[in-house]
Amino acid sequence: MFDLGISTVVHWVWRFRQTGSVAAKPMGGDYRSRLTAERAWLLERIEAEPDLTLEELRDGLKKRGVSAGYGTVWTVLTNPQSYLCGLCAGLLFLPTTVGSMIWGVSFLREGWHIDYAEAVNRASMVPLGWVIGCPLLGYIADHTGRRKPVLMVGMVLMLVTAAAVLYLPPNTFPPYLLGSLFGIGSGAAMTPYTIIKEVNPDKVKGSATGAINFLVFVMTAFAAPAYGGLLQKLAGGGALTLEVFTKGGSGAIIAIILAFILALFIKETGSAVCQSH
Repeated sequence: MFDLGISTVVHWVWRFRQTGSVAAKPMGGDYRSRLTAERAWLLERIEAEPDLTLEELRDGLKKRGVSAGYGTVWTVLTNPQSYLCGLCAGLLFLPTTVGSMIWGVSFLREGWHIDYAEAVNRASMVPLGWVIGCPLLGYIADHTGRRKPVLMVGMVLMLVTAAAVLYLPPNTFPPYLLGSLFGIGSGAAMTPYTIIKEVNPDKVKGSATGAINFLVFVMTAFAAPAYGGLLQKLAGGGALTLEVFTKGGSGAIIAIILAFILALFIKETGSAVCQSH
């Protein structure tokens, strides 16, 4: 029925009698990535010289006493899923790091005319929401065995709450509700960190995590001054008003929508899907 050789069956029976199991023994060898400790150096070189060839990277690693084959470097740098995860996470971080943590207090003070102390308290609800959302969404993803549905639900929650903050009249909802819900939803930004490790071989998981961090914070570093310049341009050199913040805040809505589109192309790596295969 299963087209197994007699010797295979005999070997399994012998192993079961000896160990109580027919499971294969762990594979030997060292599967740790040689590039994990060189992650920061690699990213700095690529940022400084984006047109570096693999051979030049290998030569640089060799001078540092690290021997790396084409396969190792290629795996770290060219897995499309790694870039999908990095861009998706980076886009989801922008509304929180740039929109809320950098400009949130100014928005509440200049746009909603809330005093400074209260504005700080309300803006702090977003990182407090992270404290709840990150472990909560991670638990749900593990419990259901699916990553992408949890990621997308978090993005929808971010989208709805961000739209409510930007386009509804001030104080339509209780003071701390929208910030908390937005922060909980933004916990979904950590899901691509899990996926990127699961779509890469064990030997490059450390490098993959470094790559996603690199993409996330490069996007934030460039977006922060760009967003500030956009607000000044919209204000025409004048005061920042609610109308200015509303127009500028549309960028956050666009970022979330783009992240949602990218997530459609990210591979599902949850245990439920893996077991079904």
